[in-house]
Amino acid sequence: MSYNNAFKCPLCHTRHSFRHCRSFLQATPSAKDAIVRKYQGCVNCLGLGHRVITCPWNEGCRVCNLAHHTWLHPLDVNREVWLRMTAEVMMHLPGLDETPRKVRVLIDPLYDESSLELGSPSNFVMYPSPATVVLTSTNNNVRTYTAKLNVELESELLSPRHAVDLQCVKKVYPKKAIADPHFETPGKYNVVLGKSASNGIFLGLPIIEPGMPYAQNTIFGWTFFGDVARKK
Repeated sequence: MSYNNAFKCPLCHTRHSFRHCRSFLQATPSAKDAIVRKYQGCVNCLGLGHRVITCPWNEGCRVCNLAHHTWLHPLDVNREVWLRMTAEVMMHLPGLDETPRKVRVLIDPLYDESSLELGSPSNFVMYPSPATVVLTSTNNNVRTYTAKLNVELESELLSPRHAVDLQCVKKVYPKKAIADPHFETPGKYNVVLGKSASNGIFLGLPIIEPGMPYAQNTIFGWTFFGDVARKK
């Protein structure tokens, strides 16, 4: 059945349901819905092996009471933002660019590949692809992480898309423990750490407190993701 471990998760190939998959948790509601339908899962309980018409779970969506999981309920784009995990780190490229520079990292295991987003097309030929990159955390718990990244042109994507008000998070998690001290402010990211580079980054499982987004500890510090309110 859907909510036991009888089926392997198609995202991370571990024997658990979507509800216990870190990659699935980080996806937006619309992406979650697409993932469940792609793998012919149940949109009601997020399980595999049956469809909603035969699903024994009768709770439904807590927002609209329809027969889909609450995690699949669409965001209200006028009031809500999907926060993604980011970290602020110092980066250098051994043998190519030894001068450390501060960059923003997007951590998302739903991306198959990891990449270095360059600042302009003129810089595109400077580095081989893939390039070896060393990332060092900027908070008090200094750690380094080395990865091979594909070199690509600069992304126009922002994280988050809009400013959010998360002072509650900063009251619970000291600034020195947060991976990105500006995580609630829109900004371009320079590095994407996807599935190919995510091993060894995460420390433990995501946790959630009432009224707060998910919190995930990483080697760079605490990161946050989930459905949050836009800043008024």
